[in-house]
Amino acid sequence: MGLFRNLFIGKQSIPSRADYKYALLRSQFAIIMCAIALFYIGLDTYNGVTVFIPFYLLLGGVAIVSIFLNRYKYFIAATVVQLMILNTMIFLFADVDHPYGGVFFYFMTCSVTALILLNNYHRAISIGFALLPILLGYIAYTYDFNLIPPPVYEDEMIRINFITNLTIGIISNAFVVYFLMARNTEVENSLRENERHLIKVSTDLKISEDRFVMALQGSKAGIYEWRVKTNSIYVSPYWKEILGYSNDELANLTFDTYLTFLHKEDAKKILFLVEEKFKTHAPYQIELQIRTKSGAYKWVQDSGISKQDEEGNTTIVIGSIIDIDERKKAENELAIKNFQLAKTNEELDRFVYSASHDMRAPLSSLLGLIHLSEKTDRPEEIGTLLQMMKDRIKTMEGFIKEVTDYSRNTRLDLPYSGVTF
Repeated sequence: MGLFRNLFIGKQSIPSRADYKYALLRSQFAIIMCAIALFYIGLDTYNGVTVFIPFYLLLGGVAIVSIFLNRYKYFIAATVVQLMILNTMIFLFADVDHPYGGVFFYFMTCSVTALILLNNYHRAISIGFALLPILLGYIAYTYDFNLIPPPVYEDEMIRINFITNLTIGIISNAFVVYFLMARNTEVENSLRENERHLIKVSTDLKISEDRFVMALQGSKAGIYEWRVKTNSIYVSPYWKEILGYSNDELANLTFDTYLTFLHKEDAKKILFLVEEKFKTHAPYQIELQIRTKSGAYKWVQDSGISKQDEEGNTTIVIGSIIDIDERKKAENELAIKNFQLAKTNEELDRFVYSASHDMRAPLSSLLGLIHLSEKTDRPEEIGTLLQMMKDRIKTMEGFIKEVTDYSRNTRLDLPYSGVTF
């Protein structure tokens, strides 16, 4: 099969499957033409009829020429050459042949062949060549031009020619019909294969869609799609739900309208972001405050990417928003607590410094008095020193009580009450 292909349609690749099949049929038909020419040369030589032999040789030569045209991908030219020589030869033979010789059977083969080989390239030409054998057959049957010398056949030779022409005509038509059946089977198989592929692709898309929906539901992301050229924005139902809108609201959303939903400072950031990202088409992510239906602002995280056309112009922006309002509130509360903690730590540092200073003074005085008491033996001085020690201890005890009260008060919640004047 590979040798036949290389010999009759060339080694060059034929991208189209249909062109390959028709090129193969065209070569096979040319081979049949050569075989018929050789068969009739042998038959007429055996019966002593030589008037048609040059025409048989011409038929075989033109068939070989069509094979070369077919090899170099002149498909229409190769087909037209085949049909022209076939119609011409059959008309000449039918004009001089005996009415019962059966040459007219070949007109039907020419008509069917024209429809098959040319319809894939030019329908009008194929119909014209399909109708041409009818016209030529009618003329050959009605008029006797005798363009070539008519042969003299015996009755037995006429019967042989009729059976031969009938057999070859049926085989030729059967070959063409078989090709059509094979092509139809191939197309049906291809359609069934495409159907199975489409079913698989559809199933995969459904699975992918379900995964995408589940991922969106899991991430609680609202999708938006901004078509820049038409300045129209599509938002998903969950995008609307995040802002408190129903699914039938926000139908005709534009970029200018979207800007009015944003906090004033965030609208400026979005305009700057659009200008910068439209140049690089890099992914973006930004935290914004968007006004909800109730009028309150809600924090969202906006992420997306833009796409450009062949000229570099931005055509579409696709992204999503995620509700981060609770997180931002928690972050603000944490920031406040951190500030309060830092302030408390600062106050504690000052308190520790002050407390250490206030506690160190009585202790130093107490140590000094103890040192003095160790130096004297006089009872009255020792009594005086002990009284002074008691005073220092009472002072320290009072200070410790103040520290304890302060610590207790810092942990108490103060009730608020109205003030009357």
